Parts: sequence; structure tokens; C-alpha cells
Amino acid sequence: MRLRTIAAGICWILTIAWMVFIFLMSAQPAEESSTVSGGITEMIVSIITPGFEGLSEAEQQALVEAWHEPVRKLAHLTEYAILGCLLTASLYLTGIPMKASALSSVGISLLYAVSDEWHQSFVEERGPGVGDVFIDLAGAVIGVAALVVLYLLIRRIYRKRNYKKIP
Repeated sequence: MRLRTIAAGICWILTIAWMVFIFLMSAQPAEESSTVSGGITEMIVSIITPGFEGLSEAEQQALVEAWHEPVRKLAHLTEYAILGCLLTASLYLTGIPMKASALSSVGISLLYAVSDEWHQSFVEERGPGVGDVFIDLAGAVIGVAALVVLYLLIRRIYRKRNYKKIP
């Protein structure tokens, strides 16, 4: 079995696993989701805020509450940046040219974001958000762009060193 075929299989497994992860995060009822993201927010705020432990409990809570929504939106962006990267790599390793892989990944990520928001409309105390779809799309574009830039850098290095041409 060729190395590229094995790599493609691994990428597809990771891509599907990541899509399942996104689905499961969206399937959490509002209270559970808020508890999880609240814990993550508190951890992040405690790391980035000098002297956080020395603040009163009320001051700590106020900081965590102020950062809660931005952290949740950053989580959306990050989830879909990873998805965009994984989809692009999977499609490319399957044999689709990089440009088509990148464009297809953005389209697939957008469709998945829309379906994910629709899925949330069936979850207790949650609902769809058009704004979240745009954040997810932005994340996918960032992830795809990052992977394309990495691909172009690697291709350039290989070409300069007269290695086998990378398509």
C-alpha cells in the first residue's frame, strides 16, 4: 500500500472523528455546554490574567463572565479551522488537486456548519445562530488558508532542492 493512501486513510479517519466531536459538542444541552465552556474560560482567564488568584471571588467571576462569550466564539472558530485543515488534507491526499481540495473544503465546512446549527435547534434550550455559521466559515477559511500556505512552502522548498516535483 502506498504511503499516500495510508496518509489519506488516516486523514479521513481524523476528519470524520473531528466531525463527530463537533456534533457531540453541539448535542450538549445549554446548561452542560455552558458549564464546559465556563470551565475552559476560567482556565484561560486564570492563565492570561496576572494575579488572578489574588483577586476576590467576585472579581474572578466577573472576569470569567466577561470572557465567556468571546471564548465560546473562539472555540467555534478553532473547531472549524481544524475541520478545514483536515478536510483539505484528506481531499488532497485522496488525489484531488490542492486548489479544488481547498475550495471544496470551504464548501463542505459551510454545509456542515449550517447542518450543525440546524441540529442545535433540536437540542434542549439551544437554537441555531446565523452568526455562528459565519464564525465557523471564517474558521474553515483560516484553516484551509493555513494548510495551503504550508503546502506552498513545502512545495517551494522541494522544488528549490530539486527533489521530486510535488503536484
